[in-house]
This record gives sequence, structure tokens and C-alpha cells, in this order.
Amino acid sequence: MVLKQLNSATESFKKNLKSPTKTVKKYGKVTAAVAGTAGIYALGYEAFRGLLRTMTPTQSVAFENFISNTDKGLVVQTLALGGAAGLSASVLKSTKVLSYAEANMAVAAGTGLAVGRMLSGLATGDIGKRFQTLLDGEVGLTAFPQPGPTLSTPANTWALNQIATPNSLGPNGVIPGGQMHPGFSINSPYMDSAILNRNPMGRKSGPYM
Repeated sequence: MVLKQLNSATESFKKNLKSPTKTVKKYGKVTAAVAGTAGIYALGYEAFRGLLRTMTPTQSVAFENFISNTDKGLVVQTLALGGAAGLSASVLKSTKVLSYAEANMAVAAGTGLAVGRMLSGLATGDIGKRFQTLLDGEVGLTAFPQPGPTLSTPANTWALNQIATPNSLGPNGVIPGGQMHPGFSINSPYMDSAILNRNPMGRKSGPYM
């Protein structure tokens, strides 16, 4: 009786041990599919843009401005990314890399990525800024967004740090003392570290510890 219970417990342990491995493998493949979505979108857009620049140089400038700098262009990008998600999942499913269920997960994840990118980038009604601060848990800033860009990630802060200098002067730039204009700093928990530390990624200080 004891031996039977011991064997049952052993089998149960083996099944539980295999389950996390399968889960990790499944989500790893879905993540790779989402990365493939970005790759397909980037290659497709680059090819189309190159063709447009070659055939109609004048119109290509207006088109690229529309795609990159308008809300309608961002919606077009979102639809293109969603299409790329479906194409990537379809290719991987046809080659037996993804199962039917995994392909559906990949499409959902890619579509979610596209929609999230759109919501974080829309200028109308400060939707993009509100969405970014909402994801940071900043309810006040979501309801009442402040002037200036929302530097809510270390990557954005580091990008600003590459061009900002502690001694520059300007109405919307650095003011004496190495602090940013209040309209900028109010949206960024990393701002002081980004400005005071010229290489925050290489120094153990502030939020970069």
C-alpha cells in the first residue's frame, strides 16, 4: 500500500516537473513569433519606403511624414503590425514550429503589442501620454497630464541624457543647477539622475542601482 502511494507521488512529481518546461517552451516560441512580427513589419516597411523613394521621391517625403508624425499614420502602422503578426504566425504554423493554439496566442500577442504601441503614441487628447503614465500607476498625471514628454522608461531617459547637458540654458531645457525645466521633470521619476549623472547606466546611483 505504501509502495503504491509512493509510486503515485513519484509519477505526479514527474508530471508537475514536465509541465513548467512545456509552458516555458510554448511561451518562448510565442515570444519568438512576436519578434518575427516586428522583423516582418520592419523589412516590409523598409522595402516599401525604398521603392517609394526611388519612384516618387517628392511624395515619399510627405508619406513618411504622414506615417511617422500623425495619429492617422500611427493607426496605419498599427494595422500593418497586426497584419505582420498574422503573417508571422501563419508562416510558423505552416512549418510546424507553432501549433494551432500557439499560433493563435502569437497573433493575439502581436496584435496586443501593436495596439499598445498605438495607445502610447496617440497625440490626440494626450492619449499617448495618459496611457504611459497610467501604466506607471500615476493616476494624477493620467488625469492631468503635464507639459513635455513622458520619460517613463530608463531607455527614454537615457536617450535624453545623450543630448542634454547640465550647463545648457533654454526655456524648455536645463536651468542652472543641473535640473530640468519643471514641465519635463514632473513626468519623470528618473529625470534628476539622468541629468546629474552623465553616465547613469555605468554608475551605481539613483534608480539605476
